Amino acid sequence: MCHYAATVLIFLALEVVIKTLVMKPLFTHHPGDAMQESPMMAPVGLFYQAYIAGLMFPVSASPLRDAAPTRAPRHGPIVGAKAYRT
Repeated sequence: MCHYAATVLIFLALEVVIKTLVMKPLFTHHPGDAMQESPMMAPVGLFYQAYIAGLMFPVSASPLRDAAPTRAPRHGPIVGAKAYRT
């Protein structure tokens, strides 16, 4: 559970940085008033909680089943980065 909470916090922090430093200037310049002043963090937080739970199952289930828990920290970031890009 500790890894899950830490992952959610990291994703939320990255989301805030991306929304404020990258997306807001981009969308303020192009579509103008179409973007809200501040991001809606409650739906973002709920989305990432479900998203990360969905990622942690395939990343963690196989290594734990095979008694190879050191595989999860190596493979997890790869799966996470791939999923985040989508």
